[in-house]
Amino acid sequence: MKDGQRRDSQLASLIAEELDLAFGSASDSRLADLVITGIEPKPGGGHFIVFLAVEEGSVGFRSLAEMKEVLKRATGFLRAELSQALNLKRAPELTFVPDPLCLLPSRVIPS
Repeated sequence: MKDGQRRDSQLASLIAEELDLAFGSASDSRLADLVITGIEPKPGGGHFIVFLAVEEGSVGFRSLAEMKEVLKRATGFLRAELSQALNLKRAPELTFVPDPLCLLPSRVIPS
């Protein structure tokens, strides 16, 4: 593994930990119902794709569109939390994507 890939992998792990904490402390309590299932760095660095699932039994989101809208509004807060917690000069760009492998029939959120 190259140094850049190793750094991105380590940073992805740290981002997952800090985002989980930020979800719990966000003003929108629905974010606490989200579970990070994976994080992948995009080529070029500074941008990460965050795969999410809704915690089983959660009723906080009525639709996938609502989940995306809540995440869109919270992105600035989440990036600021990451920047502060990880002492980064520039907060990484984040793209939130529902994890298709975790959208099992019992957890499907209607679009």
